Parts: sequence; structure tokens; C-alpha cells
Amino acid sequence: MEALIHCTLCSLCLLWLGLGSSIQAGQVDYDGVPRPLAVGNRSPFVGIFGIPQARGTDMLGKAQVQWDVTLDLTNHFNGSEERNEFIFMDGETARLALQGRYGIDKRWNVGVEVPLVHHGGGFLDGFIVNWHDFWGFAQSGRKDVASDRIEFRVERDGATRIDIDSATGGLGDITVSAQRQLPRTGRDVAVLHMQVKLPTGDAGKLTGSGAMDAAAGIELVRQWRPGWYSTFRAGAAYLGDGDVLPELRRNWVGYGGLDLVPLGINTHTFRASPKCQCKARFAGNGEPFSRSATPQWRFGGA
Repeated sequence: MEALIHCTLCSLCLLWLGLGSSIQAGQVDYDGVPRPLAVGNRSPFVGIFGIPQARGTDMLGKAQVQWDVTLDLTNHFNGSEERNEFIFMDGETARLALQGRYGIDKRWNVGVEVPLVHHGGGFLDGFIVNWHDFWGFAQSGRKDVASDRIEFRVERDGATRIDIDSATGGLGDITVSAQRQLPRTGRDVAVLHMQVKLPTGDAGKLTGSGAMDAAAGIELVRQWRPGWYSTFRAGAAYLGDGDVLPELRRNWVGYGGLDLVPLGINTHTFRASPKCQCKARFAGNGEPFSRSATPQWRFGGA
């Protein structure tokens, strides 16, 4: 496999806007454990699948309700080529999601996420080029194409399978979920997460995969010392065949990650803003497609 173009995706939290709000009914007990970064893999060929993002281990009490609104803005510039396949991604994805949770009791919560997805040319190309120039990073072909355009293209065996060259978007795939808190052991807090993704999006617009997916995994939080936490998560997802390159679909993929939160540094250093937190995240997921030139593993941190 010969790499044609490779550039780090700016979804590595640098360009994750983190624009969000949370509205909660009742007093929510977080047990002092910070929530992980609410950001997932937003590649247009991976974000359509039901691969869970980090959720955290906080649980709502009985009859408590929580609403969150998140906005992810991801810039894509990536491509690859081999004998019979060409893949290219150039554009930006905006994902606005309304998330709700309800506490059946302290040990069982249920939730729903309703996303709106927009793919377009965006406006961040110039900023990214200047950022790379400032730090001396390679442009990897960014200066060779027009700025702020969209082109998502997949060609296989001489046929064009995906071709999006104008802005598009709409309702994404809705996800329903359940969380079960496991018995606590010493300094560890563990939660079992389960979810089902419904095919409410449009595979032709890459706002959905056209299939139902299901996933289950565990998140474990450990307090290493006062104010210092780590969150480990691992699980597996079953991906339906759907309408996006179904002949290449891997039905089973794994996912995992690690979050590091030195909360003590924040509370002592930033006394004017005790809710400010420094977080580092490392995450990855298996390849949703087989025999594909697309580099589907993505790692990120901030």
C-alpha cells in the first residue's frame, strides 16, 4: 500500500470547539470523578458507525434528568491509494448533538443522542496551513489544493463508489443507550455501557451508515492520588452491513482509550476557575472496512 497523502486530522481536540452546555434536574452526584472529553472519531467514513465515544462513570440518581449539547468541528485532509483503490478526504464536518439521560436509579441510567451532521468546505484550512507553517510541520499537500472545499471520494476497481463535492448534511443516526454501575472496589469505579445506533441518517450524504449497530464496553476510573484520575475503557461494536461499501464491512470492531486528568493541578493553580480541567486523551478503534487503503485507526490527545 502506497500512502498518497497523509495529514494529521485536526479532530485531535485542537479544533474540537468544546461548545457545550449541561442542564440537570436535581442534584447530580458525580462522586468527584471528572467526565472524559466528549469527542469521538469524526472521520466521514468512520463517524457514521456506532463506535462509542467516552461517556464517563458518573451516574444520575433516581428520576434525575440531564441534557447536554455538544458541537464538534473536525477538519479532514487525508488520502491513500493502492492498486485498485483511491480514497481522498478534504473538507470539514460539524456535528451538533443533543444528549439526554435519565436515572432509573443510582445503578441504572438510560440515554438518547440525536445528532445533526453537516459536511462542507468549512473555514479552517487557512488557519491550519498557518499553524503548520508556524511550527514547521509538513503541509502534506494542503497548499496544492484549493482552500475551504469539500471532496470525499472513494474509487474501487475503476468505479466511483462515493463522490461528495458539495455541502450536505441532515439528521444523523440516533443512538439509545443504557449504563449499569458495577460494584465499587477500593479506588475503582466501573460502569458497563451499552448502546444501539438506529439508521435514521442518510448513507448517501454520509450522515449515517444505513444500518443498525450495537456496542458494549466498560469504563473504569481509578484515583491514583488525591486529584489525579485515569479512565480506561474498552469494548466491542457490531456494525451492520448498511449502504456504505457493505462488501468491505468488518462486522466486529474493537475500541478503547485512556484519559488522564491531573485534577489537583487545576484546583490549586487556577483558583479563579475551579471547574477548569486539564485532560489528555488517547483513543483508537478498529478498522470498519477490510481490504481497504483507508487508514482507519485514529489517535488523539489534547
